[in-house]
Amino acid sequence: MVAPKEMLQQDPDLSWEVLRFFPRQGDWFVDEYLIVNELTNHYIELHNGRIEVLEMPTKRHQNIVFWFASKFKDHCKRTGAGEAVMAPYPVKVTETTYREPDVVLALAEHRERLQDKYAIGADIVVEVLSQDRDRDLVKKRNEYAAAGIREYWVVDPRDDRVVVLVLRDGEYVIHNEAEKTGVVTSAILQGFSIDVTEIVAIE
Repeated sequence: MVAPKEMLQQDPDLSWEVLRFFPRQGDWFVDEYLIVNELTNHYIELHNGRIEVLEMPTKRHQNIVFWFASKFKDHCKRTGAGEAVMAPYPVKVTETTYREPDVVLALAEHRERLQDKYAIGADIVVEVLSQDRDRDLVKKRNEYAAAGIREYWVVDPRDDRVVVLVLRDGEYVIHNEAEKTGVVTSAILQGFSIDVTEIVAIE
């Protein structure tokens, strides 16, 4: 990979000099992150003063996210149980860390968590796995648990597998799971279920 300085020498019209106006990694504040997050079409997260740029999702990844978001939104609209928001929409998990789940849901009694620019915690989050699987399976799992998010849905498009995790004594345990066929249900969103067979057909 060509270094920024070398790229600037090759093409003096590139604006690498504007990077001087941005904080160094480790020195980002929340307000600065939120401003940049509004201005970019990339998915970015803030972790303890560091900006993390996420890989661009595939078409199937986005179609699965849209499908899940629609299912949650339809259920909430029909029952009044809460509100669901699809990414990009950051979730504050600590004072210095903001993550970008693919779907965020707050129950009706916690609707105030869904602020205009970001959510302050959540009741349910959904992550559709990408190439960096450890990010969702390990790092975010631990962070969401520490933030007290009661339910975490992990969707694996590689295996057409859905795992529903619920928080027990500060750690996630499996509520139910299914691969390629079968139905999974929510522990806290009453009456909500997903037929995993439908995911297989999403392209």
